Parts: sequence; C-alpha cells; structure tokens
Amino acid sequence: MNVYLDMFDIDEMGESPIVPHKGASERFNAHCMYLFRYLLLADRVYMQGSAALKSNIIYRTYIQFKECFEKDEMSSRTPIASFVLREACEGYYDYFRLREQELLRNCETNNAEFYSYKLNNAKNISVKLDNSLQNVDYKRRERSVDKKFRYLVKTTFLDENFCKKHEIDSKTQHLSVDLCDNLDLFQTYRLLHRLGLFENKNVSHAIREKYYISNAFGVSSATTLAMDNIHLNYITVNYLFGAIGLSMATTPLSLLNSSSIFKIRRLQSFSKLKKIYFSKDSPTEINLLIQMLDNTRKSSGKYTALWKRSPQTFLSGFFEDLSELGVLPKFVAMPLYDWVIKYISDHEVIELIDIVKEFSRDISKIRSGN
Repeated sequence: MNVYLDMFDIDEMGESPIVPHKGASERFNAHCMYLFRYLLLADRVYMQGSAALKSNIIYRTYIQFKECFEKDEMSSRTPIASFVLREACEGYYDYFRLREQELLRNCETNNAEFYSYKLNNAKNISVKLDNSLQNVDYKRRERSVDKKFRYLVKTTFLDENFCKKHEIDSKTQHLSVDLCDNLDLFQTYRLLHRLGLFENKNVSHAIREKYYISNAFGVSSATTLAMDNIHLNYITVNYLFGAIGLSMATTPLSLLNSSSIFKIRRLQSFSKLKKIYFSKDSPTEINLLIQMLDNTRKSSGKYTALWKRSPQTFLSGFFEDLSELGVLPKFVAMPLYDWVIKYISDHEVIELIDIVKEFSRDISKIRSGN
C-alpha cells in the first residue's frame, strides 16, 4: 500500500502542520519520525514535488533519509520515497521554474506558496535535488491533480449542509462553483482569497484537505488524514509504532536513517507484523491488535510462563489483562473469549507473542549497530 504524505506540504496558512509552534530541533525530530514510520510501513512513500522547495525542514529531513530517495531495501532504482513531479517536468528545477512562472503570470507574488519558495531559496534547492537524484527513476503523476481538486472543491461547495454549517451564503456558493470551472491558476490560497473565506479556518482547512486527497489520487495512494484510510492515518500509525516500541520518546535519533530503514524493512519479524496489521479490515480489529501488541511487548515474560503451564491458562490470562486495561468490553452478549476470537484467533495470539519477541530482539541488534 502506497501513501502520500500530506503533512509534508504547507497548510493553507503557508506553514508546516507538524508541530508548527515548537523549536527547530523538535520540529526536525517530529518530521523525521513522521517520515521514518511511513518509510517502514508503506510500500512506497510519495510527497509533493515542491515539498522540499518550500520548507527547509523538509529538505533537511530528505538529507537525513537521502538513500531512501535513491533506492529501496533491495537496491532497486525505484526508491522507497519520491517527491512527485508533474508529467511534463524534466526535473525539480524545471518544476520550480514552471510553478514560479504560473504564479507570476497570475500576479500571485503576495502568495503563501510564492513566499515559501523565496524564503527557502527554492531555486538552489531544486538544482541540488536534480544533481543528487539524477540517476533515480523520478515518480510522476499518473492522473490529473488539478481536475480532481476542482471536482472535490466544487462538490464540497455544492453540499448544502456544508454551506449551512460554515455559514456560506448562496452568492459565495455560486462564485465558488464558477471559479472551479474557470479559474486559470486553481490554488488553495488564491481560491480562498477570491471567495473571501481565508479567515474561515474550518473552510480553509477543509479545502486544503481536498488538495491533499487530490495529490494522493494523482499517484494512486492514500493520505495520512484521519478520515482517509484505517491503516495509514496518522493517529493510528502513531499508536501502532508506540505499541511495538518505536514511539517518539523511545526511538533514538541514531535509528532515524536510511540504513536502519533498509534493515528493518528486510526483517522477517517486521514483515510478519505488517502482514497481520494490514489483514485487519475494521477499526475495531486494528485497535484490538495494537493494544495486544502493546500488552504483549510489556508483559511477554509473564505470558511465556503462563504458556508453559497450559495454552488455556495463557489465553485466559492474556484476555483478562486486556479486559482490565479497558481494551475489551466488560459486558458482551456472548462470552468474552468468543467475542475476542471474532477478531483475533487463538493461533494469531500465540504467533503474535513470538513475533513481538523476535522483533524486539531484532531492533535491539540494529540499535546496537549489528
């Protein structure tokens, strides 16, 4: 499953949405962790072509994981991560020049996107990207982002409930539909100002999300938005990595590099964890699995002892612990055990404990440099 990193683009205010009010060091670490998790979890990771041109922190994050933009764990020329280019662009400098000309042609020099390019010296960054990635197969859009974005925005403003909820009058509603059809440079910042809705934060954010979804559509991927995908949304992925011992607090900076990514992606234990995770079809199943992973990692010694006594003793103790943690319902129409095995089989619970123990050992070896 492929993912488009929507949080690696500026928001409607021209800011990075990842911990925007923290210091530079904390923001850099948070960007690295965000990319680190998806480099491990997704098959391929895509970002907007201009992401590193508009943000110095994203460019620094790229440098931190540079090899992942050059190859995958099997040394294929198709890299794990890519800044996605337009279909007609030869490279990142070409992309930058085309976009700059579009903004200038439409008199959008007082624009958050244009300002971000100037602030971060996008011209020089684009040349550096071209030089460092010249032997890489660039990822290009497969479908039109512009058409998808126009369509999603139009259907949003045609939704009477949306307009009523956000107090959008009929005149603004009709203007929005007209702009979706006829505006030459169709861009979030420009559209919101033309509609007089830039100060309406809820509407601004909703429209920007449509842009993220459109970019994901362009490369046949999911976003990390909470409402978009049950496996790859940002909140669930945070919980998942915390449950397997790779939270923000427990992951050292020494692990945040391409070498570690390649090693972990090659681990059999991690491949098994991913296979089980992506086999779950509902939020209930995923949440139960994450809690089981967390509980198993913290109490594996206890469960090993219970297993030696008997499989029944082990399963009873395991499910009892989950119930006390509030993971399982206290009262269900059927026996608790029967409720659990609707989602997780006996065999899977036993397999999960072995996988978590194996993965913990593997990560310890990678942390120690082996």
